[in-house]
Amino acid sequence: ATIATSEICMVYYMLALAGTVLPELSEIQSQGPAPYRTTQSQYGVVQVMSGQSQITLNFDNLVAETPYVIYVYLVDAGDNVNTSISKTFTTLSIFEGKF
Repeated sequence: ATIATSEICMVYYMLALAGTVLPELSEIQSQGPAPYRTTQSQYGVVQVMSGQSQITLNFDNLVAETPYVIYVYLVDAGDNVNTSISKTFTTLSIFEGKF
């Protein structure tokens, strides 16, 4: 996932199975734990040190042909929080492009 921001900020994110409810910012800031282990949640934080930046988030151990959702909060130096950003996607088949 690629995220663009126009100012210095902290980017807090959670990846989970699609259908997982929007987490509170405090849950993501504390890096979990997820309310339910079955959500397969992965948490992270990236510090953006310059304005007009793009960051790429990479994830491991995803299951093929599975829908996921990523939730993102951006918090600037003044502790202003954007409304959460979310994106749902489905991983490809393990056979995609192998034939």
